[in-house]
Amino acid sequence: MNNTIKILLIAAVAAAIAGVIYYFTRDIEDDTTPIIAVTPTEKRVDSEVKSKIAGHNYAEAATAFDAIMGDIATESSVKDAEGTLLMSVSEKRTCHKIAFYAFEPIFERYQKDYFERSSWSENELSALKSRAQSLLSMDIAEEKAKATLEAVVKNVDDYHAAWAVVRGASSCATVAAVQGINSRLASYKRAPLTNNAALNSGMNSAYATAKQALASNIIARCRRVANGYHNYSSYQSFYSAVTDAMQSISEYVNAFGGESQFNDVRSELYRADSNAMNYNYPNQTD
Repeated sequence: MNNTIKILLIAAVAAAIAGVIYYFTRDIEDDTTPIIAVTPTEKRVDSEVKSKIAGHNYAEAATAFDAIMGDIATESSVKDAEGTLLMSVSEKRTCHKIAFYAFEPIFERYQKDYFERSSWSENELSALKSRAQSLLSMDIAEEKAKATLEAVVKNVDDYHAAWAVVRGASSCATVAAVQGINSRLASYKRAPLTNNAALNSGMNSAYATAKQALASNIIARCRRVANGYHNYSSYQSFYSAVTDAMQSISEYVNAFGGESQFNDVRSELYRADSNAMNYNYPNQTD
């Protein structure tokens, strides 16, 4: 009988020690370890998470997650009459994990579905990026979840960067700028960015847009030279401007072809040159 009692006592002590060790070492376990609510505070938060986050749609889960996180922040900063925190540091960390692991998969599914749409709103993209950064800042996500959250941030940033290139195509003013359009867009022509219909169309037409913008820019510059021949101080300075204008046409044609679009403005430059040779410039030298 005495031996039986001793064995039971030893088993009880061992279980108690194991419980204490678990309680004080939970925070150093791998984040993939299932979180078990132990204390009354943790069990209360776990129950709230299960009823308000798990199984709900993203909007409902996000609202509940933010409210629960706010409650955790408040409770972990308030002390009782004896100066003891209502929620210990260890409990706070465990409660964060309980909420995170319930909410993150819901967010993950939502962002995947959202990026598969053909049209995105700036407000929603901003909210997705902000949410992903907030979840990352909790420093709880294991490798797979962390990669997903980081991808959300990158997708939003790359979306805006791609649009910047597309919009900038219409103001290309050099051959080099046009030639660089495709290489600048290459890394953005990927899913999920190509799911966005407007962006995908813009990326596909950016090179042609850039070429046309440069051609229009060159034609406008050539016309300013031709129409303003009488504004130069001498024929030599006007002829230098004509030479530069003709050179810009040649550089474009050598790079992209399309010589015929410059036929009219070339003729205008030739006529202007003929008029300039008979014009009485104030600083004309023989």
